[in-house]
Amino acid sequence: MTTCRSARGAPRRWGFGSSGSVTGRGALCERDGGERGDPGVDRPALDWRSDDEAAHHSGVTRPILILFAHPSYEKSRVHRHLADAVRGLPGVTFHDLYEAYPDHDIDVKGEQELLLAHEVVIFQHPFYWYSVPPLLKQWMDLVLEHGWAYGRDGTALRGKALQVVLTAGGREAAYQTEGFNRHTFAEFLRPIEATARLCGMPWGEPWIAAGTHTMSEAGMREVARDYAALVTRLGGGAG
Repeated sequence: MTTCRSARGAPRRWGFGSSGSVTGRGALCERDGGERGDPGVDRPALDWRSDDEAAHHSGVTRPILILFAHPSYEKSRVHRHLADAVRGLPGVTFHDLYEAYPDHDIDVKGEQELLLAHEVVIFQHPFYWYSVPPLLKQWMDLVLEHGWAYGRDGTALRGKALQVVLTAGGREAAYQTEGFNRHTFAEFLRPIEATARLCGMPWGEPWIAAGTHTMSEAGMREVARDYAALVTRLGGGAG
């Protein structure tokens, strides 16, 4: 498994109460275990080749691209556990958008090539103002071009699955019609679901870890294990 940065059954839903394979052209990739902002991480330049043989021997039949978007990853508790749980899985490319594009200057063609090389796309992010973080929204605006991702001739993503993996500080009960936020997660995520359908991408039931503000260390380890199992299943393995 490689961690990229450009020259930068239905899954369970969790709610807690009070308690590698392909890299982009010209990309730099962290070795497993590296963290954003760690000057000691060696990030060698890699050429653009898929490791089909390794994926075959690992049992992975569908290479997975995780688009990770967290503006404050250094301060995150839960996403550190989630990221660590999937970085080393075979057939997974972990692509940290904020690490890749600190100036928000997205390499559109490079991102499109990365998408073409994978069969499953995961949006992993915290819930920001009932939506995605700004860089992921910008990525969608620029990369999912008319005539490429959608439209009469835009068939590049057709058949590739889209899976949302998100965390929310509030508890599951807050995201109900009668709850604090007055709407469900499914309702807030309808623009992303509509985007998937417009691009011809099968939409998976969102995987949500709610109640992260009060989640215990044991709880974080448990959701991380469940996330790793989900990613393994999406890749065609036994999870």
